[in-house]
Amino acid sequence: MNSQVNIISKFDNNVQLILTKFNEMIELMKLNNKDLEIQSIESIQMNANSQVIIRLVEELLNLTKNLKEKWILGQIHENSTDILQDNNYELYNKLNNILNDITQL
Repeated sequence: MNSQVNIISKFDNNVQLILTKFNEMIELMKLNNKDLEIQSIESIQMNANSQVIIRLVEELLNLTKNLKEKWILGQIHENSTDILQDNNYELYNKLNNILNDITQL
């Protein structure tokens, strides 16, 4: 059960970091009469943020692959599926909130 909690917490942490980096990128995209030098520095920072997001998404894919393997092999207990469903619902809500924030910009 402890490894399942670690997987879920890692999943939550990665999702939170993805949302944070994505918000940072949105903030950097605002021009607001910035100098060309500042825009070039911010574009480099956006590139770095996008690479971090890609790495985090790859980790999420790996986590879901591991969860599927454990589920298929019967290593996930029956009550832990309820925890996973609750976290999926929380993830769904977080992503909907961030998408709402983006569309309001």
